[in-house]
Amino acid sequence: VIAVGGTDQNDNRFDSSFGTWVDVAAPGKDILTTCIDPENSYCSVSGTSFAAPQVSALAAMLFAQNPNWTNQQVRDRIEQTAEKIPGTGTDWVHGRINVNTALSKNILKISAVGTGDLSGYPELHLRIDDEVVKTIPHVKGDPTVFPYPEYNFGLPSSIQPSQVKVEYVNDAPLINRDLY
Repeated sequence: VIAVGGTDQNDNRFDSSFGTWVDVAAPGKDILTTCIDPENSYCSVSGTSFAAPQVSALAAMLFAQNPNWTNQQVRDRIEQTAEKIPGTGTDWVHGRINVNTALSKNILKISAVGTGDLSGYPELHLRIDDEVVKTIPHVKGDPTVFPYPEYNFGLPSSIQPSQVKVEYVNDAPLINRDLY
């Protein structure tokens, strides 16, 4: 069982059960779905009843992609690739699911660890073969205190660790990288 909370389009908690017993969050506000109303074929609905199926669908896709995985391996992938959003650690344990990253064969996990100052909210750039492929615009957190700011990126399976470079644009805390 994975307990699911709901978020709005800004990753804020929305109409949701919350607490450290909730494992992950998923979008739960203004979800487009089919309607019974004959005038409209689609309508916007909200609630955790629309967040939980997204986590179930991700689990099903992971099982389809990895038929030999156990339930625990699927759960671990969902939790390890969740985005750390506001409320992580208080409203839910692991963050909001990230389908793209969870389904990627290569996942780059980046932790900002060191003595650098993040008070200016620097940009974080992920480069592959010197081309910026991903930018996190406002990195927040304290790189000297656990839990460190952390981000996960899905990468094509053809990418080797030697091709990947991570850099801060403003400040330069040390970066731990793990490709798994």
